[in-house]
Amino acid sequence: MRKNQKKNLLVVVPMKDLREAKSRLNDTLTGKERELLAKLLFLRTLTILNTIRSNNKNFFDIGVVTQSLTIKNLIKEFDLFLIEERSKGLNLALKDSYLWASKKNYKFLAILPADLADPKPDEILSFLNHYKASSEPTVALCPSNDMGTNALLLSLPSKLTFCFGHNSFIKHSELCKSKGILPKILPFASLRNDVDTKWDFKKIKHKKLGISKN
Repeated sequence: MRKNQKKNLLVVVPMKDLREAKSRLNDTLTGKERELLAKLLFLRTLTILNTIRSNNKNFFDIGVVTQSLTIKNLIKEFDLFLIEERSKGLNLALKDSYLWASKKNYKFLAILPADLADPKPDEILSFLNHYKASSEPTVALCPSNDMGTNALLLSLPSKLTFCFGHNSFIKHSELCKSKGILPKILPFASLRNDVDTKWDFKKIKHKKLGISKN
């Protein structure tokens, strides 16, 4: 676990317990298979972030917000911060992350899902680099193919509240407009797809999920 932070940007990956993950794949995978898939996708996300960070002057910190003891044990060897999820539910967990980042004096917070189907490191880097040229207040959104929000970056403090869920890209965009914020829309192709349905799974099942710890 990382002990000291000196960065302006915190990248948070929210993660529920593996037993609760990928419930929409109940008809496609067994419980153990869903747990393994969620674990592999999560670890790949952390590995990609670690690699990007180490190759780019360590310009951001990584945090994981979770209530799960399994996840807490899984990330012990990673160089990151554990953020305690005090209120169950994604948007409340992200509010916990926002408050934690604000208390630690970060100037920017980015949210990246744990289950992207085929994320490209160069596109994640391009997304994160948008904080450098940002002037407050700033919100950057990456829409998913089903009009969800697959990545979000905002300056701290922010007037935006988290609205992840069905049509969250539209909700986040409308909320920005109501707050007088012009969001940056960043439709990176490899960040538009996560793995939630059997169709998503069919697209990735033949792809190798390479996992290693840096």
